[in-house]
Amino acid sequence: MASLDINFPAIRACLFDMDGLLNNSEDIITLATNQILAKYGRPVFTRSIRAQLMGVPDSTNGDVFHDWAKLPISREQFACELTEQFRLQFPNCRPLPGAEKLVTNLSRARNVSSGKQGRAGSGIQHQKPQLRFKNFGTRNKTAAQLLSV
Repeated sequence: MASLDINFPAIRACLFDMDGLLNNSEDIITLATNQILAKYGRPVFTRSIRAQLMGVPDSTNGDVFHDWAKLPISREQFACELTEQFRLQFPNCRPLPGAEKLVTNLSRARNVSSGKQGRAGSGIQHQKPQLRFKNFGTRNKTAAQLLSV
């Protein structure tokens, strides 16, 4: 078997869409939405509706959600109540299993050919990635700090 001699550049950055990928925010969004739906006697957020709204910014303020939910309140009132539920619920947001390990492994990524982090003489400063949970009641705590609690 021929060996592959591929020299990839050093990892300089890694971006994540954390929402539902590195933390349990999808669960919290569903919980908050269901609490408002229940308050007005409406059925819970179904998987079918959630699937239609996934990846759509501000989706619970759009036509698909409101046509389905048939809430007896305005979209503005719903948005205010949902914001309040988020304020109450997001302090419970936690990293998903494997999030800390993923970020830790990425921070240890090395250039296989040299065994060194990054490229020599590149002038790039390497910093250990920090998974931070801002605006979730855990301001400026890293995943390691959160998971060690």
